[in-house]
Amino acid sequence: MPVTLVVLPKNHSNPPDSRGADSGHGERRTRPDGPNDPVPVPRSAFEQTLPEGETAVTFEGTRIVLGRGASSDLVLPDASVSLRHASIRTSGAEYVLLDEGSTNGTFCGETRLTPNLPKPLKNGERIRLGRIWVEVRIGAAAVTRDVANTTRDLALAMVAEMLVAGGGDTTARVEVQGGPDGGATLRLAIEARHYIVGRGEACDLKVADPDCSREHVIFLRRGAQTFVVDLGSKNGSYLGSHRLAAHVETRVHSGRLVQVGRTVLLVEEPAELALAGLENVSDEVLGEGDVPLAPPVSSRAKPHSGSHDPPASRADIPPQSTAAIAEVPRSLPRPPEAPPSRRLAPRKGKGISAADVVVVLVALSLIGLSVAGLYWIVGPGK
Repeated sequence: MPVTLVVLPKNHSNPPDSRGADSGHGERRTRPDGPNDPVPVPRSAFEQTLPEGETAVTFEGTRIVLGRGASSDLVLPDASVSLRHASIRTSGAEYVLLDEGSTNGTFCGETRLTPNLPKPLKNGERIRLGRIWVEVRIGAAAVTRDVANTTRDLALAMVAEMLVAGGGDTTARVEVQGGPDGGATLRLAIEARHYIVGRGEACDLKVADPDCSREHVIFLRRGAQTFVVDLGSKNGSYLGSHRLAAHVETRVHSGRLVQVGRTVLLVEEPAELALAGLENVSDEVLGEGDVPLAPPVSSRAKPHSGSHDPPASRADIPPQSTAAIAEVPRSLPRPPEAPPSRRLAPRKGKGISAADVVVVLVALSLIGLSVAGLYWIVGPGK
């Protein structure tokens, strides 16, 4: 049976340390292509986004690992979460939660789990790993497509929110490496906008490279992802050693190099850099004042109905429902019967009527008169 893990919105009143994030300082030249304020990273279209900042991922498997490490099935990018913090496993027909020896422990509600001792999970229960609360929903649900990309995008969105809460910059950028334009930076500040790189005067990032086309490539950002598109350039564009197909979007991860003509461009995504940095830091030990309260239950965060939900008892039926039941009559009126079908009775033989008697008598009288007349004519003496 699938299990859905809902990452509940985090309280940023005391934002965690974003060690490993790139602050964005040290840029020598920035083109005035957009605002320089921190830009929140929208959630990816892969995710099942719910109201009030909740994000759900539905898994189907015998073991789901939760932790800060990139190898986790659900990556929770917070220094208070251990690299391999906890796991959810199947045990017969139910799911159990297991703490994997984490630094800050795994909590089911307010109860801390004993390490390596499984605890059965119920539909709708909330668990806490470090600062992060997760709601477990067990029941029929569509399994998330492309779970790996979905969980990575979720982690990037969480890091971006953390950076915004701490006053950091989440805007992806493209920087020229070396040459006469070295240090020039293009900020991809506006979601889905096409930023053009080339020799033309109207380009968002103009480069003095004779081997570049006037409009060579475009960069665009969708959520926490950056894409590059070659515009059919004369000399082509390269991602590493791979030549890009013309007019095809290609995903570019942070730290990758894109070559246009002789110009080399470095793509940087602060959220991706921060996510990679968080994997290399030590676990942050939480103090008593660092433990967050459970987020309030939203109207859409109620447990899904499923085989693990107990059946409703008679006491759970509201009074108006009972009254409604009482108004139903004990016996419903019988529907009107259909009129009996008309059947033709078999015809019976007719009896002798009075008219028949009269006819017979008249006939006999005539016969008698005829005999008498004949006798008078030919009587015995003639």
